[in-house]
Amino acid sequence: MKRTLLASLRGTAQRRRFLRAIVGVIACGTSLPIAVHAQSERPGTIPPWGRVGDAKIMGPDRLVVVDEQDQRVWLLDAEGRLIMTVGRAGAGPSEFRELGRVLRMDDSTVGVLDRPNARLTRVRVRRDTLFVIGSVRFDPAGHDACIRDRATMVAQPDVEASTQLAHVNSDGVLQRAFGRVAFEGTPNLRKRLLYTAVGCGGGATDVFSGSWHAGEVFRWRVETGELVWRTQLPGFRTIALSATSATGVRLGWRPDGNSQLTHVIPLSADTLLVSAMIFWTGEAQDTATLIGSRYLLNARTGQVLSAQDATERVLDVRGAYEAVYAEDPEPKVWIRRRR
Repeated sequence: MKRTLLASLRGTAQRRRFLRAIVGVIACGTSLPIAVHAQSERPGTIPPWGRVGDAKIMGPDRLVVVDEQDQRVWLLDAEGRLIMTVGRAGAGPSEFRELGRVLRMDDSTVGVLDRPNARLTRVRVRRDTLFVIGSVRFDPAGHDACIRDRATMVAQPDVEASTQLAHVNSDGVLQRAFGRVAFEGTPNLRKRLLYTAVGCGGGATDVFSGSWHAGEVFRWRVETGELVWRTQLPGFRTIALSATSATGVRLGWRPDGNSQLTHVIPLSADTLLVSAMIFWTGEAQDTATLIGSRYLLNARTGQVLSAQDATERVLDVRGAYEAVYAEDPEPKVWIRRRR
């Protein structure tokens, strides 16, 4: 008797990986039912993660994390143990509808993106406490962002202009769009291909972006919108996207695993780290514990310096430390010294 797809996935962690991958990639910004956490959420324990979206290091022993299936902001210690949470589902103050990415605004403050509520909520970290200190309405409401010279660079696809990015001022008002990349196909297909991660800082004066689905990385001059370089990541397990109608998009899954670029992190003026996730949708493979890819690029030229698959995925880097996420034997986010 043929086993079901879910039954073929060995163990709880693999079943959870399968469900999160399907929800995360098919959804692409669409609201879906939220999983119910049955495990303990007591301080000092490892949180029962649903789908970790992003994390920012706020010190060698403090980490802020958002879970895309739980509308709260989590404060953890260096080992990934819970200290406290703030927020709940909703549209009011200190409430969220779809948590996505976290921006490090200064040494003690993060900004949390919430696309359906079209706002950036500022959260202050003070040792063992989180405080919501205000919010800014964002137009456009992006799915990733970074801070450059007190301005916010937002990953926001504009199909008509074929642009990936937008420059937003401190009041959340759009200044201009840039990062033009032309793709062929229906508007909805082009929009999917324009979904990007964005990265600022690390001593680099420009802004970097990375295509979620195509596995291409770009460097842009912010003032002029000029493309400096464009690089295809080697070994990126690209999902085939094709239009089924004026509004429909078909995703062609790969049996050897599927890649989705998640983070673009400038380490210095010379080096860029790109992080991607790997997921499976078919029969479980011996390599199914590989959930991340790490690429190092020359930030000035775009040359790929190294590429490696791993059992964890890098979410953030700050100084000598990096925040990583792994799923086996159980999902965990923690801080470690950079390798």
